[in-house]
Amino acid sequence: MSEENRIELLRKILKIASVNDKESQVANIIQDFLGDQPNITFKRVQYAPGRENLIIDVNAPTTQKRVLGFNGHMDVVDPGDTDLWTYPPFAAKITKSRIYGRGTSDMKAGVAAMVSALKELLAEDFTFNGGLRLLLTVGEEIDNFGARQLADLGYAKPLTALIVGEPTNHTMWYAHKGIIDFTATAYGKSAHGAMPQLGINAIDHLFDFYAQAKKMMAPILATTDPALGHTTFNVTLINGGNQINSIPQAARLRGNIRTVTAVSNQTIQATLQQAAAVTNKLPKHKIDLSIDSSIDAIASDAHSEIIEIAQAAARANDWPEVVTTGAPTTDASLFKSKCPNLPFVILGPGNNTAHQVDEYVTLEDFNKITAIYKNIIQQYLS
Repeated sequence: MSEENRIELLRKILKIASVNDKESQVANIIQDFLGDQPNITFKRVQYAPGRENLIIDVNAPTTQKRVLGFNGHMDVVDPGDTDLWTYPPFAAKITKSRIYGRGTSDMKAGVAAMVSALKELLAEDFTFNGGLRLLLTVGEEIDNFGARQLADLGYAKPLTALIVGEPTNHTMWYAHKGIIDFTATAYGKSAHGAMPQLGINAIDHLFDFYAQAKKMMAPILATTDPALGHTTFNVTLINGGNQINSIPQAARLRGNIRTVTAVSNQTIQATLQQAAAVTNKLPKHKIDLSIDSSIDAIASDAHSEIIEIAQAAARANDWPEVVTTGAPTTDASLFKSKCPNLPFVILGPGNNTAHQVDEYVTLEDFNKITAIYKNIIQQYLS
């Protein structure tokens, strides 16, 4: 199969505006691209109408002792103001050895590379000494909906190693941070701004919670993880009140915490709950706290077999062998939650333009990663 065929696959799936939807259309293109093969099976797991996870199996993975998994997600984030883009975000424009569009780096280039690697090996009649499973998911950009679903259904259990094709900017990761999103809502009593004594200022009480949470989170933020550094804690959204001359009846903030393996998500959630409980003991305070999302930080052995194989494949294709850690979460966290001993490596084409205007991937990186994936499969399943 030529490089032109790979690029055409990538362009086709980039043209699907799978912004938290339409992943089934991406899956259709991928399944048509691979076609009917004697040793390959396809399964769809629906999350919602028009939103199907795609599982691609080679050589009956559930019957094998050695099974290599690949994971990628088929959704993308919203492109934002399309007038700011040099080229339309779903046109898959190629210019100056780059392909531009929403999802090029994050992460349709990674998906197209693993699918292309599989098709090329099948065309070359490679003998798979073990099983291969591709887990292509929906809804990763919102709350890893598809990975949660597939993990709960046991689709990661046969895997003995996992490659996640997220963009790693010429490195590979053996660990990455987790995430906690939370919402705190303060309830008060409205009153005329000239008579504040008749009301209860919800914004003031929300700030009391924030101060208490920062105080109680301080020891956690000071804890150093040898691989991932420090937990970070940020309030990223806040709103309250409805008129300048009225005491606000309600106020809300949302926070984003990036977690490390040294402090569990459960410990942090308990700390936030305790901060709310302490605040609610103050006169007339009422704070409701909800945990909106929680995904654990994960780490693997930096010298595992799969990472050493990935490094060898990188060397063979003039790609850096740098093994490091990342901050963004991936579907791997959900699969690791059900298979805690699963070794993994995050390795994919792409750069720091993910989620930005004029997101792109270079054709050179896309083709090199495709070759690296082929080499990894050949070495792991030879």
